[in-house]
Amino acid sequence: MRWGEIVNLTWDKVDLKGGFIRLKGEDTKSGKGRLIPLDLFRGLREIFKELHKVRALHKPHVFLHGSQAILTIKGAFKVACKGARIRNFRFHDLRHTAITNMRRAGIDTLTIMQISGHKTMVCFTRYNSFRETDLIAAAEKADTYLTLAHGKVAEQVREGARKEAASA
Repeated sequence: MRWGEIVNLTWDKVDLKGGFIRLKGEDTKSGKGRLIPLDLFRGLREIFKELHKVRALHKPHVFLHGSQAILTIKGAFKVACKGARIRNFRFHDLRHTAITNMRRAGIDTLTIMQISGHKTMVCFTRYNSFRETDLIAAAEKADTYLTLAHGKVAEQVREGARKEAASA
């Protein structure tokens, strides 16, 4: 999610039972509504359930500072990064990381684009980074597939030869 979608998130958009954040077109940069699965990251739904117990009756916003809706996260994020001794990192980098991690987990591109709200492949590819290990994993997957496919074809040829020999 984009930071604006996060700070403006209200409980009426959180479907704890169904397990989704349901954004409407007016809630998104693209103007198109979308669903974000709460179970995309382990424990996220439980965190939202706990927050809901404490906050839902008092304020419509999910994320509060004290009892007030959060207007920006830049200052708090900067302080958190400084405290963790992290340099040259922006909140938006978390979005890049999430998109890359979804791809590495094997989630197909169109599903990731639906979750992230990207309309075009050009925009999506800016968020998706590759390392040598990604290319090695791709080569291993291709090798496994071809080895299994070759084994099936070879077995079919052997079976055909056995049937032909048996009928002769």
